[in-house]
Amino acid sequence: MVFLTTFFVEIRKIEKKLYSSKSRQNSHFLVMGNTLRGIHTSLHSKTQKERVRRKKMDQGHHECEVLGSGPEATESDSAWNRCRKNPGHLKFIPVAKFCGKHLPQNCWEQMALDYVCNMSTGTVRLRVGYTSARRPRGYSFYTDRGSNILHTGSGWLYALTPGVGPCQCSRCTGSTTSTPHQTWFKIYIDTACHVVFNSEEAKFTTVDFFYDDETARIDGRMKSVSGLELMHKDVADDWCRMICATHDQSLVDKLKLCLEQ
Repeated sequence: MVFLTTFFVEIRKIEKKLYSSKSRQNSHFLVMGNTLRGIHTSLHSKTQKERVRRKKMDQGHHECEVLGSGPEATESDSAWNRCRKNPGHLKFIPVAKFCGKHLPQNCWEQMALDYVCNMSTGTVRLRVGYTSARRPRGYSFYTDRGSNILHTGSGWLYALTPGVGPCQCSRCTGSTTSTPHQTWFKIYIDTACHVVFNSEEAKFTTVDFFYDDETARIDGRMKSVSGLELMHKDVADDWCRMICATHDQSLVDKLKLCLEQ
């Protein structure tokens, strides 16, 4: 890895020389420059893939999905396809197609079906865009501390409370042109500690609701909220509770209904 990093730096230096004002006059130098740039891109891609492979292997007995260097949306779609085609997932049932006949015969009651469907509504996907440097030695993803290789996990809705002051979601805090919403809510999500280790990682986490099939993101059914901080965590029991923020009233109404049932 050190060798590749040094090699990248040297290629950059050569590129600058080749693309200087004098060198631009010579087409031979331009061809050489483009070739070196192609080598740099190829090596960077290979290094990125190696980082992803290394992070996938550094999970212990956990099974987080680690996304690669391509567009996240494309990789998520391919993950759906891989899951359906996996020999061990022949009976994979999308939420939209789940019905009473999929339950054991002694559970063929509407109440049981409603309970399962309601649980699916409160189940979320977490996209964690940063691995904290504070992960301890021997813990999941320790070797990738400080990296921005995205990993995902699952969690579930725990509670919902009104926020105080201006909205703390990423859209409001990151906007320089609009005033933050004054009506917003805190969403409490329970997940595994190996997925989101601390508040540092929570700030780089996006939580997706209603990610029920590969078209949910495209047709707008999937709703996403940004993480704020970790409220509680227990490393030994591999559990934590994260706080998210949203001013999306339609999402809040759906989540309230989910919690009431």
